[in-house]
Amino acid sequence: MFLSSSVHAAANPFSTSGWQRIEMPASGFSIMMPGTQRESTKVESTEGGGQTTLHISCFENSAESYCVAYNDYPFALDVKASLKGVRDHKVGKGTLIAESDITMSGHPGKVFSAMVDGRLMGVELFISGARLYQVIYTSSSTLTGLTHGTAFIKSFQFTR
Repeated sequence: MFLSSSVHAAANPFSTSGWQRIEMPASGFSIMMPGTQRESTKVESTEGGGQTTLHISCFENSAESYCVAYNDYPFALDVKASLKGVRDHKVGKGTLIAESDITMSGHPGKVFSAMVDGRLMGVELFISGARLYQVIYTSSSTLTGLTHGTAFIKSFQFTR
């Protein structure tokens, strides 16, 4: 349903005209946002009893949510298990529509779409050692989700 970032070499068929490129400090990535984003952090517990700080940047309006996040774990992540676990957590009791394993700049990842609580969700995940990257888009409109969500997800790029 959503076009993955693994094909960044191809032209983005959806416009990001008027959007702003953002780069979170120390994040190692850039992404396009359609408006001024709000940044926050959240400390979460890990399965091993440690902690990780989730760094989040979001732009939201009444119909859509554009979020990008990263966090560093105190241990290297098991790529396959972590990607599956995050996907399962995001979809929850929703319906998984499509998913693909992807790679960008040598970083393994997963892109998937789902319907969750009546909203279309597009998610792209990447793992680099102990760091998890998440690109999450949701919309109450499938058509808007296909255009805006695809443009947002495809705009994610590693900067280092």
